[in-house]
Amino acid sequence: MSKKKHVKRVSMTATRLFFIILLCIFSAFPFLNLVTTSFKPPSEIYSSDVTLFPKEPTIQGYNDILHPALQTFNFVKWLGNSLIVTSISTLISVMIASFGGYAMSRFRFFGRLTMGYLILVTQVIPTSLLLIPLYITMADLNLLDNLSGICLIYTAFNIPYCTWTMKGYIDGIPKSLEESAMIDGCTRAKAFWKVVRPLCVPGLISTTVFAFINSWNEYTFASIFLRSYNKWTVSLGLTMFVGQHTTNWNGLMAGGIIITVPIVIAFWVLQKHLITGMTAGAVKQ
Repeated sequence: MSKKKHVKRVSMTATRLFFIILLCIFSAFPFLNLVTTSFKPPSEIYSSDVTLFPKEPTIQGYNDILHPALQTFNFVKWLGNSLIVTSISTLISVMIASFGGYAMSRFRFFGRLTMGYLILVTQVIPTSLLLIPLYITMADLNLLDNLSGICLIYTAFNIPYCTWTMKGYIDGIPKSLEESAMIDGCTRAKAFWKVVRPLCVPGLISTTVFAFINSWNEYTFASIFLRSYNKWTVSLGLTMFVGQHTTNWNGLMAGGIIITVPIVIAFWVLQKHLITGMTAGAVKQ
């Protein structure tokens, strides 16, 4: 009987492993195709003889987007703009969300629940409904075609989700730790900085990664509010490789690789903290 159970357990494990491997292959195939296509010459990309791996690999796609002589595709400049905008908006969003999440978790004040619900409601409002009022506001503030305006927009859209995420994580930290620190002479602010903040590292990391990816991949607002080529972000710059009659698939795929690899590396390095942060609040302490 035990032998039958053992065989059944092994077969079930093998079945699960098979489907997991199949799912991983299915998930990884688009990225693999992105990588291989970036090294294919145009003759292979448009050939009727479709192959996954290039027969004659070339780095022409990477040369098209990184070569300084190609001013039309100023990819390095766009990459720098995205890095600046994303870093600033992420830093501000996480700082504000940390204090906001702490206040919503620890303090009891009038309208606290209503504020929490309003934060959630902002996440279901379609972006297209906000384009016209945002455009008018940015025009009145003279922030059109300005990276500072894009930073403000990204920050405003990142704060609600980040605040709710931080609140959920701080809810899982016992209040007794802060109370003990305050009894020993710490102020509320010092107790937050010395006690709560170190324990919030997984939540801060997951929130930071979300805000970074959300700003890094954003396209709609960048396409509306940025006009000058030298102020474009990298997501907007990739559209330059798609023409009316033809598409530079080498450059497009190479650009996709360059903007994707840093995110993949960040997930791989921080995956432990990300899993902890994303499951924050799942178990009430």
